[in-house]
Amino acid sequence: MAELGPLAAALAKAQVAFPTVTRDKEVVVKTKTGGSYSFKYAPLDSILNAVRVPLADNGLVVVQLIDDGDLVTSLIHESGGILSGRVVLPTDVDIQGFGSAITYLRRYALQALLGIAAEDDDDGNRAIGNQAAIQPRTYVSEEFPRPPTHADGLQGTAEVGKGDADFQLRQTPTGSRLAFRLVQGRTGFKVIASDALAESLALIRADVEGQPVTVWGTFHDETFRPKGKDADVTYQVIHLERIATADLILPAPSDVAPGQEELPL
Repeated sequence: MAELGPLAAALAKAQVAFPTVTRDKEVVVKTKTGGSYSFKYAPLDSILNAVRVPLADNGLVVVQLIDDGDLVTSLIHESGGILSGRVVLPTDVDIQGFGSAITYLRRYALQALLGIAAEDDDDGNRAIGNQAAIQPRTYVSEEFPRPPTHADGLQGTAEVGKGDADFQLRQTPTGSRLAFRLVQGRTGFKVIASDALAESLALIRADVEGQPVTVWGTFHDETFRPKGKDADVTYQVIHLERIATADLILPAPSDVAPGQEELPL
């Protein structure tokens, strides 16, 4: 087994040469105290673009493979030294959800291995269920003057549903997509978020899943053919424009586009 000394020395030189990783993705949420905060993170491609050249200049390469249900991230030095870590991959998602999970875990594994901070640090608050005001913004109450009510939107509990309504972020030909089930007693609706809103929900899923929420958006028909059936079934889904829990509003009121201040269903 090769010594790790040369690898460690090369990594130390590479880390000094790493440029600042561009945090070009942002999530903005509103807190229950009436303020709002945002946090930024770097997607996987931004991290890879930042580290490839410094690693190569120091005889290093990163390899990420799937082995026996684990994501294995390895840093390999030209001397033969290898530093690796393993993360268990989820097994309860479909192929699209599996792909999204791999991308998500690759990003975190790569950051941990290379010692990169590619998202804002909230000092552990989100891990223990608190909302941390990382970058406080001025909250203008007139933009969202009262708590959401049934008349303002559709209320229910955000839950994991069947099929693709499983709270998993997916990449489609038209962009990012995330769906979940909005439950009202025995009634439920499929809610679909797209693009930046879908990516934001994926990042704060723990704050939304299982929580009472109010959603705004528009109803659209969606048609599918049940397995083993000869006829199509058409049902209504909600294309999400805004979502609120007791603790947050996404997008935050200051980021709601003009003309979209009220989005009744």
